[in-house]
Amino acid sequence: SDNNVYIIQIDSGEVVNQINVKRRIYDIDVTRDGEEILISAGAAANKHNLFLYTKDGEGIVNLPYKSIIRGVSYTKDEQEIIFGNDRGEFTRIDKAGNVVGMTELQYRIVGVAKMGEDFAALCNDGSYCVLDEQLKLLRRGNVQSNLKVKVASIGADESGEYLVIGTEEGYLYVIDPDGNKAVSVRLSNAVAGILGVDDLIYITGRGDFIKTISVSDLGQMNLYHIIHSITRIIGAVSFALLLISLMMSIPVVKGKLFKMGKALYKYRIA
Repeated sequence: SDNNVYIIQIDSGEVVNQINVKRRIYDIDVTRDGEEILISAGAAANKHNLFLYTKDGEGIVNLPYKSIIRGVSYTKDEQEIIFGNDRGEFTRIDKAGNVVGMTELQYRIVGVAKMGEDFAALCNDGSYCVLDEQLKLLRRGNVQSNLKVKVASIGADESGEYLVIGTEEGYLYVIDPDGNKAVSVRLSNAVAGILGVDDLIYITGRGDFIKTISVSDLGQMNLYHIIHSITRIIGAVSFALLLISLMMSIPVVKGKLFKMGKALYKYRIA
């Protein structure tokens, strides 16, 4: 990572602003209107910060922490923040940094994702938890695999029905609402970003690839039959611009482009 968050003008593809936080960036989230950016970044294991910036690069909040925060998300009303850290603490705070609630998940949290009305946390032991905004544990499970894998990323379809987990080895697991592994597949490279938009789940990762899964097809047992490659190109910037252009051509998705920022940036720093 070059310690920058890039703001891209969708119509032209021009980089209109960049925010340098002068430390490694672990995760970001963006408000629905694109006006505010939440950044998790750290210079060392015991020197970490959550930043809030305007899209124009003006700093709003700088909250210091002593543990790496690998996953962040706004709450549904975007007035508070949820994050998971290396201590296994799944925490909800207001924008002044006051703790609203916290629960311990026992293992290091490597990813956080919105899951419909709820949130999912991925732990480094391969387990996942689904919690509501009040941090009440709704369900817990593990990636069911006979292989030794290192979980790396987590996402869900937009409705929150299916949970999707990616690994460093390039495996992708889709988990159904009952906690069963619906389908799994081996991709070409590590999975770095997962994002649900309408009926599609977008998957990105190392190797400059974009793949999609149609949620309506998840009744099929073999994911090879339902996962589709959109493209393969060279260069992270080109990747971002191509995906933006592609999604701009889909009218129903156009209003939801703010959601792509998180997955795109995760790809850039992978």
